[in-house]
Amino acid sequence: MDFQGFIESKMRNAWIQEPGLKLYVRVSLPSRGTDYDLATMLATPRGKGALTRFLDAWEPTFSFYIENVLHPERLGKYFLSRGYREVLNYNGVKCCCYSNGK
Repeated sequence: MDFQGFIESKMRNAWIQEPGLKLYVRVSLPSRGTDYDLATMLATPRGKGALTRFLDAWEPTFSFYIENVLHPERLGKYFLSRGYREVLNYNGVKCCCYSNGK
């Protein structure tokens, strides 16, 4: 299932496949101010633009909460450059989470 299929399915969470990218996606909690959580992202191969293509396609329509970025020195800068901001995690601790929502 791709992201469009996930949206149409009305599921709350699922693993989805996009070209070069596997994502674990959830419908965001209302308190986050975003539409969807991207909880896990696996790109194969890394660094070939799969995440950029996905975000370019869907950011005009939806906002995302990026949960626990594992490589903040690289991906954190990337998300900040796209207009995301670093946010607190569910425990109120500053961490490697990013949001382009409200």
